[in-house]
Amino acid sequence: MKRYSFFLRSARHLSVDDLFHLVRKKHPDVGRTTVYRTLKLLQAAGLASELHFEGKSRFEREYKRDHHDHFICRSCGDIIEFSSPEIERLQDEIAAGLKFVIEGHRHQIFGRCRRCAARATPARH
Repeated sequence: MKRYSFFLRSARHLSVDDLFHLVRKKHPDVGRTTVYRTLKLLQAAGLASELHFEGKSRFEREYKRDHHDHFICRSCGDIIEFSSPEIERLQDEIAAGLKFVIEGHRHQIFGRCRRCAARATPARH
């Protein structure tokens, strides 16, 4: 099994450390620098993208994936993917009205996930 297949088979948003620990279970000789360089090569080849938020980087595979956007929890760091044909249609309409040619985009919406929002909200009697 190729070492980069851990990443290409994953549907998760992985940090370099996350992927390093996954790969090390099967390939203890692999170093963190090799993981980082491989992620950068996959990114350059269009097979991965890097997400930056709250001072952290995570990588997700682009290979054989449909476009999607992200809700990102500021409390626990959870990332929830979503797709919305309505949002896509609306941004295309706005771009057309502005005679703007969209070449790509990424929506990142920050807030609190269900679990964190429930913990932050006091129960009502």
